[in-house]
Amino acid sequence: MDTVGTFEMAKVLCKFSLFTAVHKHYSLDQWQEFAGQNPDCLEHLAASSGTGSSDFE
Repeated sequence: MDTVGTFEMAKVLCKFSLFTAVHKHYSLDQWQEFAGQNPDCLEHLAASSGTGSSDFE
């Protein structure tokens, strides 16, 4: 599957109040940076996660 739920996509879509499921490959540092720079977008996104045992590490 292609990964389209990026921070860049979220920034564009939140301008139109559209929702983005952000992919699971961002680090905590990347999330903190994005959230700090784009607080208005946070209400329009969700963090995607996997269901395998390695996804919980």
